[in-house]
Amino acid sequence: MKIKIAMGILLTLLLVSIAMLAFDTRSATALQTIYIQADGSIDPPTANIISFDNVTYTFTDNINDSIVVDRSNITIDGAGYTLNGTGTGKWAGFTVEGYGSINVTIQNVNIVGFGVGIGLVSTDYNAIFECNITNCTYGIQGLETMNNTISGNIISNNTYGIFFNTGFYNEISGNNITHNDYGVWLAFSTYNKFYHNYFIDNVNQTYVEEGNPNIWDDGYPSGGNYWNDFEERYPSVEDIYSGEYPQSEPGSDGFWDGPYEINESNIDHYPIVPEFPSTIILPILTTLTMFITAFAKKKFLRKHET
Repeated sequence: MKIKIAMGILLTLLLVSIAMLAFDTRSATALQTIYIQADGSIDPPTANIISFDNVTYTFTDNINDSIVVDRSNITIDGAGYTLNGTGTGKWAGFTVEGYGSINVTIQNVNIVGFGVGIGLVSTDYNAIFECNITNCTYGIQGLETMNNTISGNIISNNTYGIFFNTGFYNEISGNNITHNDYGVWLAFSTYNKFYHNYFIDNVNQTYVEEGNPNIWDDGYPSGGNYWNDFEERYPSVEDIYSGEYPQSEPGSDGFWDGPYEINESNIDHYPIVPEFPSTIILPILTTLTMFITAFAKKKFLRKHET
């Protein structure tokens, strides 16, 4: 009887150990890495990404893995699908590293639950368009990177919406940056340009190190950014004047008559009033048209490259 009991206990422990091992294996392999290789191939080839020309890579379904980009001069189109990090707070959704890749466009993808949604590391001339990046520690993280374009994205419910450490001459425009602990964090970063963004209900709209100048508007009459805490910070400022800073011409123009100051080196001279006036729609449409034309030309040249 004692032998049977002992054997039963041993068998139970063995089954529990096998189950735990299986659970651990599943957990360890739940988030793998997909590589877009320097030669254009996709590893593993069974990943939910397809390319017919090794230039444009398109999602065919949701992906629960991490993607490392080792190829330059390509476009990755999420086609509205989701890159899901399972909420572990580990790994990066996309990693683009300058040692093997520059001029990478990432567009139209939902990125959820990573430590880093999109990581740009020592890489330049990349573009991030129309992505929805949520519930990450870092929504977009740039390390030693310059001349990137970040436009038309929704960046929300992250610890850091956009984070640059040693970032220069990056252009960030037309994004909804909302409900993050920090909307934008800039360290050792200068001459980055922010305009036509909506900063809404971030615990801290920005953190920018003193002495590192950046640009926070696109001049007049194009304008700066919308800050939903402007009226709270500057309750006496109105919109009754127009013209270049400091505004002194009679008449409302849709920009507050005083600047939004982050620090003395970082000032939005033309913060946008909530109504988003028609006087600045035309410049924005013009900018958008120029961007679409340039983007189409870029795709045409890639297609006909020999």
